[in-house]
Amino acid sequence: MLRVVVAGDYPENPPSVVGGIQAIIYTTVQPMLDYDDLELHIVTCEKWRDRRPTRFRPQTVRDGRLTVHYLPSSPRIPHSLSMLTLDRRSVRRSLEALAPDLVHAHGQVAAYPLAAFDTGRPAVITIQGINTLEARLDRRGGALKGKLRAALWQAIERRCLARASDLITPSPFARQVVAPLTRAHLHTIENPVHPAFFNLRRAPVPGRVLMVGSIQKRKGTLEAIQAMALVRRIVPNAQLTIAGSFLPPFRAYGDMVRRSLFDLGAAGYVHLAGHLGHSALLEAYRTSELFLFPTWLEGSPVALAEAMASGLPSVVSDIASTAHLVEEGVTGYRVPPGDVRGLAERMAGLLQDASAIRRFGHAAGEVARARFLPELAARATWQLYQALAGRQV
Repeated sequence: MLRVVVAGDYPENPPSVVGGIQAIIYTTVQPMLDYDDLELHIVTCEKWRDRRPTRFRPQTVRDGRLTVHYLPSSPRIPHSLSMLTLDRRSVRRSLEALAPDLVHAHGQVAAYPLAAFDTGRPAVITIQGINTLEARLDRRGGALKGKLRAALWQAIERRCLARASDLITPSPFARQVVAPLTRAHLHTIENPVHPAFFNLRRAPVPGRVLMVGSIQKRKGTLEAIQAMALVRRIVPNAQLTIAGSFLPPFRAYGDMVRRSLFDLGAAGYVHLAGHLGHSALLEAYRTSELFLFPTWLEGSPVALAEAMASGLPSVVSDIASTAHLVEEGVTGYRVPPGDVRGLAERMAGLLQDASAIRRFGHAAGEVARARFLPELAARATWQLYQALAGRQV
């Protein structure tokens, strides 16, 4: 029996998830619960912002053969500080108590790999985003704070990559970025998509466009709204739903988004839906004609993979981290990041071409079934666990 601890962000109320990391861990773990020779634990340290301080208590939840250890982290302490101190110690103590044969930690700038290294136990790290690049792009809190955050994140990320013996890279882009910075063995395992997305009975509403992502500069929310204002001149029934939360760290950008709705008169056709739970998110994909993804930077976007599994064509930013997902003129269209007019032209063109929507959507679904089924990621991950465990014998 192999005992593995997966350390990373895990949903509080599965299958509803907040963010791509929770979706990846939850979706990968579920098929692995059928493996008789695997004892699986989750250790997660979350900043539950909607909870009162008196409710911040560790708790252990058993879900069949899975044991989840929730270690709350106070929202009063910024992530950049808590991950190096309180969260790191909390996760380390939990790992030491569980004494796993292997730790699978998620993220580079997080408490999880730091705590895994502290224990000295065999560990594999999954790359989640490229934190240094993200910090450089989004200088929230002003130029000075932004520079300090970018420098800190870069130091932590570089240290993590240098210490790791094995890394899982979910995309060619992630592999290309980290390869020069590490001597670790690199293993490619693509992000899985929850099986429910593959089984949707589509009922698209004409003109409905979906975007999924929190309200922040990196996601291109402003560009999406500006592009829809242009689309409406050509396709009067076009509507955009943005499924994503306003997050406290990005409050200033969120205010800009709200002002843009007013300035453009877009409140009637751009709908800020906030965070959607599992069922509501599935319904949003099921009833949309087109997926919009104007991001500036990603590692390997889960929301885009979910759109493909749902049979949606996409209009996406032409950046390295979407190149392995959307093929120009086959599963969607690619537009230079920040090109508002280009986004609008491609969206309007598709919304006026029902046959292209069907053709692109079908092709996207076929790609997703070949690459993103949960059992594929689970099998590859389990095989890696066995290989790493055998290496320690």
